[in-house]
Amino acid sequence: MRKTRISIFLFVFISFLGFSQIPVDSLYSKLNKCASDSCKARLNNLLITELFYIDQNKAEALAVELNKTIKETDVLNYPEAQLNYGSMFLRKENFEKAFETFTNLKESCIKRNDKLGVAKANYGLTKYYIEKNELKTAIETGFEILREFEKLQDHFYTASTYAKIGLINYKLKNNLKAADYFKKSLEVSIKHGSKSNIAYAYNNLEIFIPFKTKCMILPWNIIKEH
Repeated sequence: MRKTRISIFLFVFISFLGFSQIPVDSLYSKLNKCASDSCKARLNNLLITELFYIDQNKAEALAVELNKTIKETDVLNYPEAQLNYGSMFLRKENFEKAFETFTNLKESCIKRNDKLGVAKANYGLTKYYIEKNELKTAIETGFEILREFEKLQDHFYTASTYAKIGLINYKLKNNLKAADYFKKSLEVSIKHGSKSNIAYAYNNLEIFIPFKTKCMILPWNIIKEH
């Protein structure tokens, strides 16, 4: 049973990687036609998100390069670029630099009353608190930004935040709550067609949630895929 579920999951995830290459190729094509710096920054941010699941080294190299060129006055793209940049330090376990990047971003966005930017900075800080195992602070920040992303109708980050709250509950050994939040992440991702978040939600369900717990909370069609 376990081997079957792992095989099915790998098929789903590998299929996702194949489909992911399509938007990556499309984004590179569009990037070559971009004239403005803002257009290039927006597409590079999207590329970093897509590349993370295909080639993490390329994603990180692009995050570093974008950080060198993007201007703070580019209010639409700067927060996302800084979030990607700080997340790179988290993956490298350079926690001091990650915290500094997210905190500086938050202060910058507060000054210009950029609510979405503040929420993205706090999303980065939530990831930081999870990595540092400061789970009480992580879940408080997670619920705060979840309300903000829902209010701003940012479906990608709403789904991502549900997943982070699920991960926190898993670490707190609340498997039922964790499964519920992973389920919500999956539902939002499917509804709004976020392929990267769909793959992330399936990954969380497979790795973290015992089969019996999934049976208690998830629809049978989702359980069958695991």
